Amino acid sequence: MNPNSTRYGRYLIRLLIIVPGFIFTVLWFLPLLWIILTSLKPTAEILTNPPQWLPSAFSLEHYGRVLEKPVGQWTINSLYIAIISTILTLVLGAAAGYAFARLRFFGRDILFWLVLASFMMPFEVMLIPLYRMMGDFGLVGTRWSIILPSVAGPFSVYLFRQFFLSIPRDLEDAAAIDGAGVWARFVLVVLPLSVPACTAVGILAFAENFNQYIWPLIMSTSDAVMTLPVGFGQFAPSLQGSTNITQYYGMGAAAATLLIIPSLIVFLILQRFFMDNIITSGMKG
Repeated sequence: MNPNSTRYGRYLIRLLIIVPGFIFTVLWFLPLLWIILTSLKPTAEILTNPPQWLPSAFSLEHYGRVLEKPVGQWTINSLYIAIISTILTLVLGAAAGYAFARLRFFGRDILFWLVLASFMMPFEVMLIPLYRMMGDFGLVGTRWSIILPSVAGPFSVYLFRQFFLSIPRDLEDAAAIDGAGVWARFVLVVLPLSVPACTAVGILAFAENFNQYIWPLIMSTSDAVMTLPVGFGQFAPSLQGSTNITQYYGMGAAAATLLIIPSLIVFLILQRFFMDNIITSGMKG
């Protein structure tokens, strides 16, 4: 076989992968770029015909209008809810996933299939039962009413179970021979090997809990509990009627841009940590 043809074939395959990937990346990023640029435009340049990508002069007036609201309190509420929910999701998801992967108990498979079946249930179906439950517990209008329904997510249980199944049992058997019980094997042997799974679940759980809207909207009775997405929802142009609606496009874009930042920072930090552990695990293997 000609080495040159083989090399050209590899280049062609890479080209067929890179070019579509680049195109899809650009198409995905364009709406985000448009929102950011819109947030920096003067009000008069937002709805122009034809559309104007770059503003004639960058302006922070929309950010100033947004920050007149108690954004600091909303941010604290969102971070508190997202961090606590993520920690509880990791703890409960890892424990349940380990039980489904390693322990043998009556009805294990049926319970796991019920967990998978819950994927098909829209959250909206559970709104009324959850609201009544929070009311019975006296939690309506508190941060915990937003946190508790999100910590028992089936996705975290499924992901941890599948990851634990990929860990060789020999490691746990060796620890059991040394006298380690179930909890000791779980905490000292399995969890240290599960950093990639924990990171993946952590990224997704944080983003989901930080950005959720419907349930916090129902549970938020004051600014003391209101989250950032719910607070920024006040700037949605569709909610402002027809009077001077143009200014709300700029404020809505500014609010959306500010809302992206926390999740983006967490993702960038944990993604690097996640990739480092993937590489390390592969080298150990």
